[in-house]
Amino acid sequence: MIRCSSDHQDTNQLLEAIDLIRQPSACPEIFDAPIWNLQFTQKDWKNWKAHWQLDGLQHATVTPQTDSLTLSAGPEADNSQSVVLWTRESFAGDIKIEYDYTRLDHSDRYVNILYLHATGKGEPPYVDDISAWSALRSKPFMNLYYENMNLIHISYAVMRTSEPDYIRVRCYPVTPGKDFQEDTAVPGTYYNQGMFETGQTYHITTIKRGMALLFRVTGAGLDRVYQWDLSAFPNLTGGRIGLRQMQTRMARYANFKVFTKPV
Repeated sequence: MIRCSSDHQDTNQLLEAIDLIRQPSACPEIFDAPIWNLQFTQKDWKNWKAHWQLDGLQHATVTPQTDSLTLSAGPEADNSQSVVLWTRESFAGDIKIEYDYTRLDHSDRYVNILYLHATGKGEPPYVDDISAWSALRSKPFMNLYYENMNLIHISYAVMRTSEPDYIRVRCYPVTPGKDFQEDTAVPGTYYNQGMFETGQTYHITTIKRGMALLFRVTGAGLDRVYQWDLSAFPNLTGGRIGLRQMQTRMARYANFKVFTKPV
């Protein structure tokens, strides 16, 4: 984990550090550098269906307000009751995603996941455009995603009584015949971070630039940045964004924005 400071003035040097996947001295300039083009912002969540589509509609509860959307997965401890909210638009190139996240559940298990650069693996029926086979994901079992999609997965707001909370990255798909937990894991899991308390709003910013991935969380007096080197996996350069909530999880999303920079 990197703690942010504001004692660096050379934005280009910081961005070069990201490109080279070095240990950057993370500070706001990395995230606010004027290289990003705003591609999408969700201004009125009451119109969410125009810009999003949902896997797991049968068990999902969606409550839109003008400035936010509350999403609930199914109440049972059954993976088929997970939900995934996908952007209808795909985004190409380096990407920056930011949004406000407020956990609303009191569940003692399961996770939230941010998906980015998601496409199908290309073998029918799992074609590149994942919306073309959304009917196969009416029950969003995890294996449908990690076996049949190319994407980057970031687990956060993890609540499990059997192990510490963590922030973890995976790259899909799993290699046929390999173990999902080991084969997709990107080195560098951050444990015992003590964030994402119920009712507390956190601002999440994710940057995928080249083969570097950064994940910043601010809120509740915290400002933390996490980083991963993705170079051991294929470089994904475009696709959809997804917000996954495992069964029993409930959260509110607001101020969702996507920025891109052409590769």
